[in-house]
Amino acid sequence: MIVHGYAKHGYRYDHVAKAMNESQIEVFSYDQLGHGSSGGLQGYIPSFDVLVDDVNSVIREYKDDQVPNFLFGHSMGGLV
Repeated sequence: MIVHGYAKHGYRYDHVAKAMNESQIEVFSYDQLGHGSSGGLQGYIPSFDVLVDDVNSVIREYKDDQVPNFLFGHSMGGLV
């Protein structure tokens, strides 16, 4: 899973996902609250805890215990 940085969006890293897909690695991302096509005021983060809760929710939704799972965060996404 790729977690994007501030003022970015999940598709910003599409080139990374495509390269990994070529190596048979499934990749997904999402838009953090206030970024991309997500809800909320663009660029506004009401609480850091909201971002952490969101990433945990996405992990629970997509986690597959049958294969290794990795989290890649860039910039603010790395902080989350």
